Amino acid sequence: MLRFTRWTLMVGLFWLGGMWAVMAQDALRALDAPVRPVPDRWLPTPREPELVPPPKILWREQGTPFRLLADRTAHILIEDEGYRLAADALARELQRYGIRVAIRVGQPEAGAIFIGGSPALQRRHPVPDQQGAYYLQVRTDAVRLIGRLPEGAFCGVQTLIQLLQPTVGALQANPVRIIDYPHLKWRGVHLFGSTQADFLPRLIENVIAHAKFNHLVIECGYGQWDAIRDAWVDISAPKAILRAAVQTARCNQIEPIPLIPSLGHMAWAFRNSANTHLAEDPDTPWAIAPRSAATRPFLQRLYDEVCELFQPRAFHVGLDEVTLRGRFPYRPESQGATVATLLVEHAEWLHSELKRRGVEKMLMWGDMLLARSEAHDGGAHAQSPQEAQFARERLSKLADLVICDWHYTPAEPDGYISVPTLQGAGFREILATTWYNPRNIATFAKAARQRRLTGLLQSTWAGYSLNERTLQGIELRQFVAYLIAGAYAWDTDLPPPEQLPYDFERLFITRYRLTPVPLQAQEGFVVDLTRAYNFDLTALSPLFAQLPTGIAHLDGHRFELGGARGVALAALRAAEIALNRPVRALYILHTLAQAVEMGKEVGRLSVQYADGTQTEQPLIYGTHLRAWNDPLYALEGLPLWRGRGTDGSRATARLLVWRNPRPDVPVRSVQLIASDPAAGWTVLGMSGE
Repeated sequence: MLRFTRWTLMVGLFWLGGMWAVMAQDALRALDAPVRPVPDRWLPTPREPELVPPPKILWREQGTPFRLLADRTAHILIEDEGYRLAADALARELQRYGIRVAIRVGQPEAGAIFIGGSPALQRRHPVPDQQGAYYLQVRTDAVRLIGRLPEGAFCGVQTLIQLLQPTVGALQANPVRIIDYPHLKWRGVHLFGSTQADFLPRLIENVIAHAKFNHLVIECGYGQWDAIRDAWVDISAPKAILRAAVQTARCNQIEPIPLIPSLGHMAWAFRNSANTHLAEDPDTPWAIAPRSAATRPFLQRLYDEVCELFQPRAFHVGLDEVTLRGRFPYRPESQGATVATLLVEHAEWLHSELKRRGVEKMLMWGDMLLARSEAHDGGAHAQSPQEAQFARERLSKLADLVICDWHYTPAEPDGYISVPTLQGAGFREILATTWYNPRNIATFAKAARQRRLTGLLQSTWAGYSLNERTLQGIELRQFVAYLIAGAYAWDTDLPPPEQLPYDFERLFITRYRLTPVPLQAQEGFVVDLTRAYNFDLTALSPLFAQLPTGIAHLDGHRFELGGARGVALAALRAAEIALNRPVRALYILHTLAQAVEMGKEVGRLSVQYADGTQTEQPLIYGTHLRAWNDPLYALEGLPLWRGRGTDGSRATARLLVWRNPRPDVPVRSVQLIASDPAAGWTVLGMSGE
C-alpha cells in the first residue's frame, strides 16, 4: 500500500504557512550548491553477484580472485568449435568492459578460461546428466567450465558473466565451484514481432539468453509475408527483422519457433479488408473459414513462406479463443458442425501440413480443449465439457503435439486443475504457460515440475508489435517477468517471489541497456547539495535512514550525500544550480514522495547554455520516476539505491542520466522545476562529466 500522508501534510504546512505565496513571487531559487571537479566521478565498484537463476550447488573457496586485466588480452579456450557460441557470448561481455579477447581451440592452461563439454570431459567432472547442466570452477589462476554439451556450457557462461565484477583495472571473480542444472528442460518466452530493427536482437541476446531460456516463440501473423501483402499495416514486421531475431536466437542456443495464429485470432490476415472472403464471419473477420475451398491453399502459401524463413523444428499454430468474436460456425459449409469438430478437422490438417514440411512438433494453445469447469480461471473456451472431451480425445492421438496450457491467475500448485485433465486425456507434452504475475509464475512452475510437464512458456501480451516504446510504461512489468520466469523455470524450489532477494528491475534494465563499463576511474564533477537540503526523507519512511552519508559510489556513480536528506522541489517550485562548464552528461539521484497517474510530467530539467539557448528534459511518471514505494518499474529510472525492511518493504531512489545533445557548448546552469508539486520530486545528489 502506498503511503502518502506525511508528504501531503508537509505540502499542506507549506501552504498554510503562507510560503507558497512568497515562492510564487520568486519562482526560480538559486541553490547554494558548490560544484567541484573530482577524479572519480565514475569508479568501477564490485558488488555481491546476484546469480539469477541461482545455482543448485555453490561452494565458496579460499584464495584471491581470478582477474582479467583491462590492459591484457583475455584468452578463452574451447574444446572444439561446438563451444564457439558460448565463447562468443562471454567475449561480448568482456568487450563491454574494454577487454580484448582471443578465442581458440585448446586445452586448459593457466590464466585462461576453458569451455568444453564432451562426454569424455563430463565423465571427469561432476556434470549432472541433465539438459542444460554445467560444472563451473573459478580458481585464482584459471576458470574451467564444463557443460553438458554446448547448451550446458552456454548456461554456465551466463553464470560466469554474473560472477565477474568490475574493479579498478580488472574484472574479477572470487573462487567458487558450482554444479548446476535446470528443473524444467523446456524453458521458453513467447513474444511478438517488431518494426524496430535492433529491439528483438537486443532483448533476445541481452536478456532472454542471459536468463537461460532455450526456446523462443515469435508470434508473427503481423509480418510482411508475401501471401498476405494486401493486409500489411504499419506494425507488420519486415522479414529482415524477423530473420535477424531468428538468427540471434540460434546464435544464443535458443530454438526459434514461429507462431502463426490459425482458425481464431486471425485479424492480421483481414486487415485493410483483405481476404475477407476467407473469414467465417465476413462481418466480423476474426476466424478463418476452415471448410472453405480457398482456405487451405491460402495457408499453404503462407506456411511455405514462414518455414523458409524460420527453418523450424517446431511450429505454433495458435487455435485459441476461436469463438471470441463473430459468428462461428456461420458459413453454409460449416452448418451442422460443432466448434469442436471444426477445430479438430483444422488441427489435424495443420499437423499433416507441418509434418510434410519436416516440422517435428506442433504447438497449440490449450483453452479450446477445456471447458470452464476444467480450469481454475478463464483459460478455458470449449463450448461444453462434451465438446472439450471430444477435442481432447481426437487431438491427443496426434504425435508430437505440444499443448500450451495458459493460466494467468495464481493458484496453489495442485490448483491448476487443467493439468491432470489434459494429462488424463493422453497429451504427453504440456507447457505451463504464464504471464507477468510473479506468484502465478512461481506456482505454475512448481506445478509443472510436480506433474512432470515438458516445461514453462512465459507469454507476452503487450500489443501485436513490440519496440522500446513498449517498455516505457506499465508493460515493462511483462519484460521484467522474463527474469522471474527464468529463475523459477530453472529452480522451482525457490521461495515465493516476495521473499526473493533479487532486484529484478535493476537486473533487467542493466541487461537490456548493457552499456560499456570503464575499468578505470573517470573524472567529472559533483554538485554538493548538502547546504540546500530542505527535507528529511525519513518522514516518508524510516528505510531512508539506510542512505549513506558523505562520498558514496552507487554502482560506480559518485554522489555526495547527506544521509536521509534531499532537496524537495515542491518547497521551491523551481531551483537553479550554476554549473559554468562543459557537460557531457548529468547524473541525478532522486525519488518521488507519492504516486501520480501514469504518463504525467512530475518534473523538468531546463538546461541553460552559455550562448543563451536552452534544452529541456521532462520527467514522466512511469518512465523516469516512480514513488519511493511504488513496486512497479521505470525503464529510464534505474533503481540505484534500495532501502529494505525486514518485512519486505522497500524505499527506492532512482538514477536519471541526461545526455547533453550539445556537448560542445558550455552549460551555464541547470534548472530543476517541480511540474507537479504534489508528486514531491526530491533530489538527493547530482554529479556530471
